[in-house]
Amino acid sequence: MRVRRIDITAFATTAPAAILLSSDQGGYFPHTWPWAGLALAAAGILVLRSTPELSLAPAGLVLVAVMLAICAWTAVSWFWSSEPPMTADELRRAPIYLAAAITFVALASAGGSLGIVLGVGAGTTAIAAYSLVHRELAPAPGTLLADPLGYSNALGALCAVGLVTVATLGARRRWLVALAPAAVLLLALSLTNSRGSWVALAAGGLVAAAASRGWGGRAAIAVAVALSALFVVTAFTVPARLQARADYWHVAWHVGLRHPLAGTGAGTFDLAWAAYGDFAKWGDVLDAHNLYLESFAELGLVGLVLVCALAVPVVAALRGRVSAVTAAALGGSVAYLVHAGVDWDWEMPAVTTVGIACLAATISPAAQTRLRQINVKTIRTTLLAMEGLILVGYGLYVLGKGPLA
Repeated sequence: MRVRRIDITAFATTAPAAILLSSDQGGYFPHTWPWAGLALAAAGILVLRSTPELSLAPAGLVLVAVMLAICAWTAVSWFWSSEPPMTADELRRAPIYLAAAITFVALASAGGSLGIVLGVGAGTTAIAAYSLVHRELAPAPGTLLADPLGYSNALGALCAVGLVTVATLGARRRWLVALAPAAVLLLALSLTNSRGSWVALAAGGLVAAAASRGWGGRAAIAVAVALSALFVVTAFTVPARLQARADYWHVAWHVGLRHPLAGTGAGTFDLAWAAYGDFAKWGDVLDAHNLYLESFAELGLVGLVLVCALAVPVVAALRGRVSAVTAAALGGSVAYLVHAGVDWDWEMPAVTTVGIACLAATISPAAQTRLRQINVKTIRTTLLAMEGLILVGYGLYVLGKGPLA
């Protein structure tokens, strides 16, 4: 496993992105969004301008196109939104993910998938280690491990994604080197008490193992779907905390059926919950704790199709020959996609940015050769323009002069 200059660049982009976003409460609050978007867009521009050769894959371009479409559909939903201010908040956050998709796809297209995967492993391990040390220095009996994100399930999701990538690379390459970070991630995950993260870990691990052994993409996807279905069934039969999610999901499904095409507007689930949910039992809720059902409720079938299309890079990678790096990225991607189905990861940029990094890293050299006939210069210019628009948009927002201010 040879580390090249592009891998060092990819590592230096991915690990700090995970650490810095996580350290600011996961990037949940609006004050983080402009700086995160500016940093990711600037990194993307540097990569696109300094990399002489890009071997672009269809799956990578699909990932960028899906993120662009999500941003656009979120913006359009403002016109029929039942809560325009909340929709505007969703629109302020969404470009972070577009900037991340362009940046990480560019890095992977330049051959930096190994650096991305190593960056995911290092970044998540650093956050887990900080959380464990912080717990020892400032013990709080009976509390779940949550710092610095402030939400134990979000930390659990990061640990699950990181553990899958570290364990997969370690199993295929140097397992002794992977023992320490794997132990840190496993300990932190166990102290979050995040059941959804364990399900995500199992799904990601099984898909990575199946891909590594050449068992075929269909079998790997079937395992992930079966685990997700098992968790959904459990949610409807087990009381207490899981039952709350069942109520959230029921409301999201009900609202989606009432507004099937376009939904009620991005960020409006709180109104749906107030109208149809068990408010007296579970209190105020902002999110459906399920990216797919929440997208169905807020953005209709169009939004649901778009978020499901995030899995395209996974399907594309499973169709070809899978290397150790690709298997690790597949495991992390599946772990993220599964966990997004049981929590509000989309509202946590630290978690979703790491998930996007894994999705981009699934781009395989075999798939990259399919776009050699396409005008790479035109695509590069288009991606640069998109990153430039994100820079301008967030720059104006910071200055208080933009349309999002």
